[in-house]
Amino acid sequence: MNYLNTNGPYFLFRDAVNSEIFVDKSLLIDKVSGKIRTGNKYLCITRPRRFGKSMNAYMLGAYYTKGTDSAGLFDGLEIARTVDYGKHRNRYNVVFADMSRMPDVCNGYRDYMNAVVEGLKADLPEATLALDSGKPAIILELKVDEDCMAAL
Repeated sequence: MNYLNTNGPYFLFRDAVNSEIFVDKSLLIDKVSGKIRTGNKYLCITRPRRFGKSMNAYMLGAYYTKGTDSAGLFDGLEIARTVDYGKHRNRYNVVFADMSRMPDVCNGYRDYMNAVVEGLKADLPEATLALDSGKPAIILELKVDEDCMAAL
């Protein structure tokens, strides 16, 4: 898998948890989980520069993705003490693309976004095998919006 249900966030978060200066902010998961299937389900989690935006993304990706069993990683963190700890863990399809690290093969964000779209298209047939529809999702028609990219 390229971007869908990849184990990348798991390994990145695991390395952080195992570092000497790790600060447990896993209760954010409980806050985010409380918004699932509500009118407030679209979130923008902002922080000042160097205050853990990437770390939060790794943590959320590792917790929610179907791609990796992360129970052992979270069992010792604060989130494990909450009532709904296991309710959402490893139950969702997660798309993870790290926009801060552009691959060498890309000449700019337009190339990178096209690579992400193509990677998602490649991931979808495998991810949709479990679906009964027999047809890949509409996301296969996804393309990069040129007007949006022109603003960059």
